[in-house]
Amino acid sequence: MLQGAVRAADQTLPAHYAQQVDCGEAAALALVTDHRHALLLIDDRRGRQVAAANGLRPIGTLGWLLRAKRHLLLDRIAPELEALRRPGLCMDTRTCREVLLAAGEAEDRV
Repeated sequence: MLQGAVRAADQTLPAHYAQQVDCGEAAALALVTDHRHALLLIDDRRGRQVAAANGLRPIGTLGWLLRAKRHLLLDRIAPELEALRRPGLCMDTRTCREVLLAAGEAEDRV
């Protein structure tokens, strides 16, 4: 059923992107470059800037959580943000508050 659905990216692209971001982001950028309709889940700020500059559609973890709430897959995202922060994931407090505001959870603190 999935045979042929997964393909390797053009091997010249990771090297091109590796001049701007680290290897993981470069590989992800290369793969999405071949599939421009896809969203790129990437939290690294520089990786997102490079993606946007190349006409790709980056989205971060907070964006996915907000989409999940808007599509009624989550009741609240504040507990998810807190769970992500507990093990030490670095998230900008202002960005978290903006996402909570957009989700209608401005009274929740993260």
